[in-house]
Amino acid sequence: MAYFSIPLTLIYFIRQRQQDFPTSLTLLFGSFIFLCGFGHLIDIATLWFPIYWISGIVKALTALVSCYTAMELVVLLPQFLALRESQKKEAAAQKALEKSRQVFRDAFHDAPIGVALVSLVGKFLKVNKSTAQITGYSEEELCAVDFQSITHPDDLQEDLDLVDQLMQGSRRLYQLEKRYFHKSGHIVYVRISVSLLRDANGDPQFFVAHIEDVSEQHRVNAALKAAQQEAEVASKSKSSFLAMMSHEIRTPMNALLGMAELLESTALTVQQKEFVSIIRSSGKTLLTIINDILDFSKVESGNLVLEEGYLDLYECIEDVLILFSNQADEKSLMLSSLVEPATMPTVFTGDPVRMRQILSNLISNSIKFTKKGEISIHVTISPIEAEALSEKRSYYQLQFAVKDTGIGIPKHKLDKLFKPFSQVDSSVTRKHGGTGLGLSICKRLVELMGGQMWVESELGCSSTFHFSIQLPAYENACQTPNLQAHGLSQKNLLIITSNQTNLAHLALQAESWGLNVSQAASPEAALVELRAKPRFDIVAIQKPLHGLGLMEMALRIRELPGYQIVPLIVMKSRKHTHTTPVDSLKGNVAVLRKPVRRSQFYNALVRLLVDKKPFATDSTTLPEQPKTESTISIQNPLRILLAEDIALNQKVALYMITSFGYQADVANNGKEAVEALQSHAYDLVLMDVQMPEMDGLEATRIIRANSNIVQPHIVAMTAHALQGDREECLSAGMNGYIRKPITKDELLKTLQQCPQLDKTLETLSSRDLASPLQ
Repeated sequence: MAYFSIPLTLIYFIRQRQQDFPTSLTLLFGSFIFLCGFGHLIDIATLWFPIYWISGIVKALTALVSCYTAMELVVLLPQFLALRESQKKEAAAQKALEKSRQVFRDAFHDAPIGVALVSLVGKFLKVNKSTAQITGYSEEELCAVDFQSITHPDDLQEDLDLVDQLMQGSRRLYQLEKRYFHKSGHIVYVRISVSLLRDANGDPQFFVAHIEDVSEQHRVNAALKAAQQEAEVASKSKSSFLAMMSHEIRTPMNALLGMAELLESTALTVQQKEFVSIIRSSGKTLLTIINDILDFSKVESGNLVLEEGYLDLYECIEDVLILFSNQADEKSLMLSSLVEPATMPTVFTGDPVRMRQILSNLISNSIKFTKKGEISIHVTISPIEAEALSEKRSYYQLQFAVKDTGIGIPKHKLDKLFKPFSQVDSSVTRKHGGTGLGLSICKRLVELMGGQMWVESELGCSSTFHFSIQLPAYENACQTPNLQAHGLSQKNLLIITSNQTNLAHLALQAESWGLNVSQAASPEAALVELRAKPRFDIVAIQKPLHGLGLMEMALRIRELPGYQIVPLIVMKSRKHTHTTPVDSLKGNVAVLRKPVRRSQFYNALVRLLVDKKPFATDSTTLPEQPKTESTISIQNPLRILLAEDIALNQKVALYMITSFGYQADVANNGKEAVEALQSHAYDLVLMDVQMPEMDGLEATRIIRANSNIVQPHIVAMTAHALQGDREECLSAGMNGYIRKPITKDELLKTLQQCPQLDKTLETLSSRDLASPLQ
């Protein structure tokens, strides 16, 4: 039975593992065993029947099948051995797979963030411990619900829309911050990342969601937002307080300084003039302190915005030097400047007001702490490589150095300089005054311009304040200064001055206009140059001259052969007096007052060398001077309305207006100003901003919106001085802006710039409004 059951079992086994065993081997092996069994049966039968020939045939067949089977096994034996090795590897792979599955299960359950498998309809299939902890439900409870039931209704639609996009294949995954309802009832803020798992055919299977609890982060952000809002409210309150304080201080200061200026123009004794001068000086000092505090507040709050306009570097430097020239002359200090190289552009896009503020503060400090010597501004301009910038405009590096020969600063106290409300020595405040904010503001302004500021100083010798900024060249070429060397090329110029900075400054400018420049640093050297070389076409003389005065030097030149009529340019200080009058000098002489503007120097050269016209004594070669106070009202007659609610300020403004030959009507508030314009035509309205009943801004808007009113030129005259006040006035429809306290010079400029209405409208004004002057 065994010989017949074994082949049958083998055949069944092989049929189940056809991929591992070939059919031929199965048949041969089964036939061999079957023949062995059949041969044994024949052997038993021969005990009773002599059928040996059958037994022989069966044995022969058995031997033959066994040979074929052996041959087949020899061929297949390596494959069987390899199969065993493959089975071992398969078993090892199965074991590793199981281990990996266990690791995944552990990672899934023990992950620090929530992980969930979600069905295509939103039901939780499997969740980990973190998901249960985030929601407050157990894993079993979560698997009994869908995500829609625990999602806040306001967040559900956005979540479902993103799920639809995953199903449509328009995105691979999505992230979303939303709210879950905790089992205890409170809100839990979560950030989820969801992806869709697909099978080999691309059919969707289920969603995999990673869930992170961001409730604490949300609370922190909410606290920060509340703190920011509180800070903004505090900042707004601070700004409002500063604006109010500025207005309240400037309003009486306007009357104080305005009356002092008017009083100074009357007949006074020497002592009275000194008293008035002290009043005006003290008032200006107080205004400087107020402006410093306002600027510092704007910088600290981040509300200070730099303008991007036309910035002429020479003009900024010259304006500052002229502003402080009288102070420098009082202490016999030299002011000089040098901008190099002369081939670089000097007109940029930047904030000229803030540039002047920085330079003014540095020069002012230098004058305070310098008893003798020189204060200079040295600017080096260099192009910035285009590769270093992403913009297409041409940028330049401007390196400033403001150097003085003052008392210097101890090295261990240099770090105090740029700190707010800090000064190197407290005794300095008592002696020179100041808030200690100037340098701090300057440093912040430079940083806003993308630069940096630092100082180098040697105690008892000198101090040099450096700052560097990057500015783009001004693109509108038609507005840049154009000093072309008309007829100056190859003219020979000799410059005589003992100040090396001014010598280099004048030489660079003259050479840029094509002149051949020679330099002499002393009167002796100048006389040697004048005698040794062919005759110069023009000679420029500037203080200081060691050992000789300006007029004496000019007379010595006139005494030389061939120089009796050679044009001379004499550059003297603004307070310089000389015993020898310029008129006594033969030939054409131009006298320029220092600091000499670049345009003045150029105009003097062109006037003397090219035009060959006589030059007015002590001329500055400036364009036509402004109209004088006595003639402005005749040359530019105006009908003026003053809208001002404070009686003192009304008087100040009216006295100033009458000093120019004008009369003005008065409105006590914006409402009266509108009513006045509805019945009279005015060329100019001087409009205060803060007034009762109706302020100046609202009144201006009503005036501009009323087509029945002949539209006047409206200028704000206000004590508001914070960032944006000027822009607010202009956006309301005003044409100009004067900040209180007003000065006669500012008012004169306003009167000069005011256009006159059509002459036919003059009959409309009957001057019915009462005026304090009447």
